[in-house]
Amino acid sequence: MRKGFNFYRSYFEVAMELKDAEFIAFIKALLQRQFNGIEPTDLKGMAKFAYLSQKFSIDSQVLGFETKTKEKLTPTEGGGIGATEGASVQEKEKEKVQLSKILFTDCNLFNKNIFKSEFSDWGKDKLIYYYEAALAYSNEGNKYLNWKSAINTWARRDEQAGKLKFNSTITKQVIY
Repeated sequence: MRKGFNFYRSYFEVAMELKDAEFIAFIKALLQRQFNGIEPTDLKGMAKFAYLSQKFSIDSQVLGFETKTKEKLTPTEGGGIGATEGASVQEKEKEKVQLSKILFTDCNLFNKNIFKSEFSDWGKDKLIYYYEAALAYSNEGNKYLNWKSAINTWARRDEQAGKLKFNSTITKQVIY
């Protein structure tokens, strides 16, 4: 029985880009694969994309455990046993899923009208605050896979911490 595995920073970084429901689905799939050998078959959307982006590392860890301990992680429910193909095939699969992080200034949210439409339930002050925060963060050279998800995460954390209070009325004005 497997008692632990290395939780890589890449797992963390990808997971933090996801919305709550996708985050839970990704982490559940990761844990099921690492401890029970269950390959996820029902992931959808960004949770599936996140899992596929980390699949090579996940499968390598499982294969390493199975090789070292001579113990096969046999699924007890659902899915199939992964890592059945050779490393060269897995390496090719890894090459197919290449995630590219981009600067805020290179994403479609840099367009103020698109930014406003993507966060249409936010008031003017909140829109300006997070637009400028994303721009400043990008100007420092920071990149994200999904800026909308990152900005939503920032806002959710700020609200949970009680740091910022904004009027939530919808504005029809263009930012600025």
